[in-house]
Amino acid sequence: MNNWPWEELGLPGPAQLPAIRRAYAERLKKTRPDENPEGFQRLHSAYEEACHLARRGSAARTESDSRPPEEENREPVRDWDFERLFAEGEAEERGRRFQKLWILRQKNRFRYDTWRPPPSRDPAEAALVWVAVSRALSLVEELSYSGAEASLWGAFCKSELFLCVRNQPDFVFGLEDFLRNCPEVPETGCQALFRAYGFGLRPAGREYGLLCRLLKERIPDPERGTVGNLACLPSGRKRSGIPQRLSFLLLLTLAVLMVNVLIDSAVLSDFRKDRVRDWLEEDFGHEFVRVKDGRPGPSFILLDSRTRFYFQARWDGPRDTRRGRPGYVTNYTSVRMSQQIADFAEQRADVTFRCRNAGDLAAAREDWNGDYLRLPLTGAGDDISALGDLLSDVRREAWYQTSPPDYALYLCWHDWSFYEYNARTDDFDAAALRRYYERSFGPDLCRIALDETGIAAADMGEAFFLFPESGTVKLEKRNFFHVVGVEKEHFTPRYHYLLSVDGRELFCVPTGGKLSELTLRELRRMDRTDYEVKGFPEPLSVFREVADT
Repeated sequence: MNNWPWEELGLPGPAQLPAIRRAYAERLKKTRPDENPEGFQRLHSAYEEACHLARRGSAARTESDSRPPEEENREPVRDWDFERLFAEGEAEERGRRFQKLWILRQKNRFRYDTWRPPPSRDPAEAALVWVAVSRALSLVEELSYSGAEASLWGAFCKSELFLCVRNQPDFVFGLEDFLRNCPEVPETGCQALFRAYGFGLRPAGREYGLLCRLLKERIPDPERGTVGNLACLPSGRKRSGIPQRLSFLLLLTLAVLMVNVLIDSAVLSDFRKDRVRDWLEEDFGHEFVRVKDGRPGPSFILLDSRTRFYFQARWDGPRDTRRGRPGYVTNYTSVRMSQQIADFAEQRADVTFRCRNAGDLAAAREDWNGDYLRLPLTGAGDDISALGDLLSDVRREAWYQTSPPDYALYLCWHDWSFYEYNARTDDFDAAALRRYYERSFGPDLCRIALDETGIAAADMGEAFFLFPESGTVKLEKRNFFHVVGVEKEHFTPRYHYLLSVDGRELFCVPTGGKLSELTLRELRRMDRTDYEVKGFPEPLSVFREVADT
C-alpha cells in the first residue's frame, strides 16, 4: 500500500493539520532548499498534499456531501496574506517562501552563475543567508501591504538585515518578482529602495538593471521633485478604508518581524565568530576560547589555551585556502611575536622594551602591529647578534609559518629609530646591522644633530661635507663620536665635532691643534648653547667659539 505523503513527512498515516505542521517543521530543519533542492521539492509537495487531505477529511465530517466535486478538489489558495500566515504557521510560510526563492533562482540561473561578487559556497553560511533573504522579503511585503510611511521604509533600508542581503542575488530576484506582481508597493517604498541601491547616483550594473527599471516605473519624474529632491518626498499614502483592528494587527506583525530580524542578526554574528574560532583551531592546531568582553563591533577576543594569550579576530568573508583567503583577520601571530621580543628584552640589562602583557584582557584590543626596542648608543653589539638568533628561530616556528605576522620592530636610541624590521617582508641581517651600529651609528647621530641645529652651516657656510674621522676618540678617559667638517671649495678640514656617547654634549673645535692635547676643562670654557634636537632625550649642550661681531 502506498503510504505517500505520510511516509515522506515521517508520519505513520493520516493525521490532523497540527501534527502535519510539526512533522513538516522537523523535516524542514534537515532538508534545506539550498543544500538539497530535490529533497525539498518532495517534502513540500508531500506537505501540501497532506494538508489538502487533512482539510478534505475535516470538511467531510462537518459538512454534507452536497458540495460540487470541482470545489472539493480545489487546491489551497497560494497567495500570501496575514490570515493564512497566522492560520498555517510560520514553518509552512517559510517553506512556501523557500520554494518560491528556489524557483526564482532557477529562472535566473544565468544571472546567478555570473553574479559579481559570487554568492557564498559555504553551506552553513548560505543557509543563514537564505533565511535572512526570506525575512527581508517578508518585511518588504509587510511594509507594502500596510501602507508604511517613508520613515519606516528608510529605517528598513538602513537596517543590518537589508545591508546583509541587498547584494544577494536571491533577494534581488525576489524583489523583482514582487515588484512585477504587486501593485501595492507605494512610491515612497520604491524611492527608498531606489536610493538605497544608489541608482540615482551611478548607473546600475548589469546584475541590477531589471530592478532599477522596475523601480523607475513606480517613481515620478525627477523634475517633479521625488527622486532628485529629497526634501519633496511625500509622507506616504493614507490608509483609507483599513479597519482599526487590521491596522493594529499589521503593526504588531511588523514589530514581531523586526524583533526576529535583530535576533537573526545576532545569530549570524555568533555563527561567524564560532566559524572563525574553528578555522583558527584548524590552522594553528590547538584550542581557542571565545571571551565576552562586552564591547560592540565585528572584532572579538579569543584566548589561546596553550599560551594563555588574548588576541583579536574578526570575520573576513568566505574561506578559500587555495586562493590564500583564510576567512578571518587576526593579530594572533603579532601578539606572539611581541611577547617573544618582550621575553628577550627582560633578560638583557641594556635593552628596554614597552611592556604589554598579552595575558591581560585589557591589553587585547591594543595595536600590536609594531614595537620599539631601545638600545644604548654603545655596547649593545652582542644584544643585536642575540636578537638575530631569536628572530631566526621564531621564523621556523609552526605558528609563524602558518601566518607570518604583520609586525614591525624598530631599533632605536631613545626616540631616534635607526633600523626597521618587518616580520612579513624582511630578513634580519644581524651581522650587517651590528657593523653599522658599532662603526657608524654614533657619527651618523652627530651629523644629524649638526644638521638639525644648523651649527655646521654657521661654522663653514652652506657648502660643506661632514665625514666620520674614526669611530670614536678618547679625551681624558671619555669616549666621543668624531666627525670632521670639510669645506667643499678647497676640500680642507675646518672643524672637529665631538659628540659624547651619552648624547648630551657636542664640542665644536677648529682644526689646527691635536685633539689628544685638548682637555675637557678647556672645551667647556667655550660658549655654551642648549638646543632641542628631535629624538634626543634631553637638550643638547653645544660648546663652540663664537666670533665677535
